[in-house]
Amino acid sequence: MDGIKKISLAFFLLSSFCFGCEIKWQNSLDAAKKSSAKTKKPIMAFVSSPTCPYCTIMHETTFEDESVCELVNSKFVPLIVLDGSTDMPKNSRVRGVPTIVFVDSNENEIAQKVVGLRNKNDFLNDIKLRIQR
Repeated sequence: MDGIKKISLAFFLLSSFCFGCEIKWQNSLDAAKKSSAKTKKPIMAFVSSPTCPYCTIMHETTFEDESVCELVNSKFVPLIVLDGSTDMPKNSRVRGVPTIVFVDSNENEIAQKVVGLRNKNDFLNDIKLRIQR
């Protein structure tokens, strides 16, 4: 029985990696700006910290959701950045993490930040409000 559970778990994990949506995070501001200029999509910068438990929760739950993933990949150039790093968009003041900043390819903020932990539904509502503007 123990072997069957292990095989089932391995299959489940493998299938989620093979078939699930994955956010196409950029890991440098320069790469995100180039992609933004080319695609005409704004940059969605997820500002986090390795010591932030809420950032980890968002990364492991909210951003793993298929509808969140599809929306983010279709409407934005997603960037993941550590708070205080040189890859922070200029003039983007972040007072805590997690924070999501929306900028254009010239690093100008184009929408209100999303601050704090968001579950799937809250995140989708926040993003849809910002897309409509």
